[in-house]
Amino acid sequence: MDDKLRNSGKKKNISISMKLKKANTYQKRKDITQEWAEAWQKDMDETLIKLRRAAMRDDHGEIMHMIDQLKGMSNKRFTGLKNVLQIITDPIINLADEEHNE
Repeated sequence: MDDKLRNSGKKKNISISMKLKKANTYQKRKDITQEWAEAWQKDMDETLIKLRRAAMRDDHGEIMHMIDQLKGMSNKRFTGLKNVLQIITDPIINLADEEHNE
């Protein structure tokens, strides 16, 4: 890991694709995708709350900012979703079941 990253205390984000490629069991993949989907929903919910609050204040600048946030978030996540679907439907990858993986 880069020393600057380690010393800054920032957490390095690993893409959903990389996490899934490293997962070697169906259960790990299921856990990763569920966690990713829950984080997506949480991000969307929080952004929508901020958008609603800005609308209630009639704050057009903040409304536009939140719309841009939603667009960026959606673009990123839909790209990730496309990658997730490609990875989990790849017939070449051989995964183990947790109970048979010793």
